[in-house]
Amino acid sequence: MFQHPKIKIWLFSLILLFVNSGCLQANERHVTALAWIAEDQGAGHDFVLPGHSLQTALRQASGVQLHWVFPLLDLTDQAAVPVDHVWGGFSETLLSASERYQPDLVVAVRYEAQVPGRILWYFWQEGRRSQFETQGDDPAQQATEFVEHLLKHLSLQSGETSQRLFPRTPRGFQPVEIAYQAPGEGVVIHGLHQPGDYLAVLEVLRALPGVQQVLPQSFQQGVLEVRLLSEASVDELETQLLNLPGLRPAAERRMEFNWN
Repeated sequence: MFQHPKIKIWLFSLILLFVNSGCLQANERHVTALAWIAEDQGAGHDFVLPGHSLQTALRQASGVQLHWVFPLLDLTDQAAVPVDHVWGGFSETLLSASERYQPDLVVAVRYEAQVPGRILWYFWQEGRRSQFETQGDDPAQQATEFVEHLLKHLSLQSGETSQRLFPRTPRGFQPVEIAYQAPGEGVVIHGLHQPGDYLAVLEVLRALPGVQQVLPQSFQQGVLEVRLLSEASVDELETQLLNLPGLRPAAERRMEFNWN
């Protein structure tokens, strides 16, 4: 009954919606880890994009024992966390910015992708910073080594009195007020409910002629708000968006669309 691909996708999406709404509570024995990842890109280092291979490798290596989440890297995150602070594992900056996600532990990843492929892993539990280093040609194998080390560390800590890294707040992302207006033209896209929709939309927007940067502002309940830095005028940009496959105008609101 559940072997048809469309039924599987529908069930998976339904589960995601229940979890995100708080109707399903994660098993308390599972540890939620928030990972900030910065990558050496030759000319400098920068945050990795959603769907990066190292994010996938961490999830695949962890099974059900660790639940990995990754920052939105919206305007709030970008203002609070310079990429250099991830690169250097700055405790005060990262712990302060991570509180909005309410993780059990925080990880900062310094991915030196150039040869010989070294990764420094900083992680915090109960306010204490630890560090681990891996090297090799295969980042997936390095992720596995780190996860094994992290699970051993958590196992050793399990016999001690455990305190949460942050005080418990109601489940779910707590919106943070943005104190200033981001540059660029605002675009709102509704209907991102399927796995992969968020990443697919960002890729489509980045491919638009003249678009220099896509700045995610928020993503909640299937609604993505972004600002586009583009060389095109507002009218030209709107025309480009209207001609994109998969985007339909939402009612009569300008620069607001439905996905698929």
